[in-house]
Amino acid sequence: MIRRAPASRRSGDAGFVLVEALVAVAILAAIGGLVAKHLVDTRQVELRAQNMMKARLVAEAVLANGFDPAGGASQSGSIDGRRWVLDVALDRSAPSREGGAPLGLYDVRVTVEVPGDKPLAILTRRVGRL
Repeated sequence: MIRRAPASRRSGDAGFVLVEALVAVAILAAIGGLVAKHLVDTRQVELRAQNMMKARLVAEAVLANGFDPAGGASQSGSIDGRRWVLDVALDRSAPSREGGAPLGLYDVRVTVEVPGDKPLAILTRRVGRL
């Protein structure tokens, strides 16, 4: 013989209480807020990385363009809307070369503006004629 549960149940056992539902909604809202914040932070990091990469490409284009370092120079310009400044100075502490064409060691600094961040500066040394 199979026994069945009594037909009458207490009304409080039929479903969720309002407090339980509010707690569940609050937990879901907190998790959603954390996920949204993480997505926004990730997007900002991605944009910063893209800006730095574009600035790096501008600096490399300026260095690859070729320049005459003789006598030290300061040049500036703009590539793809990004302003750059090139500073060249003779390194007087470098050893001099004996015989042949006089060559000098130059300190070269390229600074490129990065929107919303500090400027990117690339320092290098180049050999050039005195």
